[in-house]
Amino acid sequence: MKMKPIDMLQLRLGGYTYAYIASKAGISRQRVQQILSPPAEIRDMVVGKAGGFCQICGVRVGVSGHVHHTKAAEPTELDRYNDPESLILLCCSCHRKEHPMPKQDRGSVSVEEIPMSITERLKRCHRCGHEWLAYVSRPQKCPSCQAKDWDKTNGVTAKRGSSERDE
Repeated sequence: MKMKPIDMLQLRLGGYTYAYIASKAGISRQRVQQILSPPAEIRDMVVGKAGGFCQICGVRVGVSGHVHHTKAAEPTELDRYNDPESLILLCCSCHRKEHPMPKQDRGSVSVEEIPMSITERLKRCHRCGHEWLAYVSRPQKCPSCQAKDWDKTNGVTAKRGSSERDE
């Protein structure tokens, strides 16, 4: 069966794995990845913008990092799918966490199975001002100042290192 790249993109944006798409298209998983991956010049821009470091954990990955799409394009826009503004560089481990439960040949997906997006994961401590990407919807404490009430304003200023109360 001959499948067009736009059809492959629609399946990918629907949460299907490269392996599943390959089985439906009658080609290898690697070929599907090649078709949907950003061109070399865009990949080089993403690596350069990140300085070769994972944008979540900060580990050095160089050119071996994984390019991750942070914003979903419309299923009809193959060119926008690889827009450099919606791409970040991740290490293998962090990229795997971004796609924790691949959707196989299933009809619908429950809300619990949908991973949190980057914007949902971005947290900011109201006590010390530290920002980080969390892996749970409500972390127990700030990784910087260890405050358990990191998400409550309680009159505490958001300046880094300040513990003065607003009057």
